[in-house]
Amino acid sequence: MCGLAIGGKIPSSCFIESLAIVAAYLIFCVGNHKALIAGQKQLEQFATIAKSCALKAELDVSSIKPIPHRQVKKFHLSVIAAVSIGVLIVALVSAPGVRIVVPT
Repeated sequence: MCGLAIGGKIPSSCFIESLAIVAAYLIFCVGNHKALIAGQKQLEQFATIAKSCALKAELDVSSIKPIPHRQVKKFHLSVIAAVSIGVLIVALVSAPGVRIVVPT
């Protein structure tokens, strides 16, 4: 039996299973990413509407500053890449027969 548990004490003995885990994670991330970006775009639109209405009512809404969806997109994609690469590196390093030599 082989597998990968993030933070687990038993290393993976099957790199192919680790690839399957990363593939499943990436499939999950596609839908999650689309929803996240769509929600952030709506938040930006809401902020624009709220600021327009607040200006007419002479209200201070200067604290409404949504993070631009492009910035959220870059951050989310970088997290996806970091997690995927990290899982694959751990799987490679934990594979039977792989030795890590640290120069001294």
